[in-house]
Amino acid sequence: MCLECDKEFENKLNVAICPECLEVEKKKYENGIPSKYKTVNIYLQEKCKT
Repeated sequence: MCLECDKEFENKLNVAICPECLEVEKKKYENGIPSKYKTVNIYLQEKCKT
């Protein structure tokens, strides 16, 4: 279950939020705004390096 929108989803990425919310968080992260979820920040930090 997504911690942001409470939607059920298959957690293949091992992050706290669903793919739709992750896209929103990714855009914020690219603008310098970190997520309130540690697992999302770790994922985005690794993803944005490549």
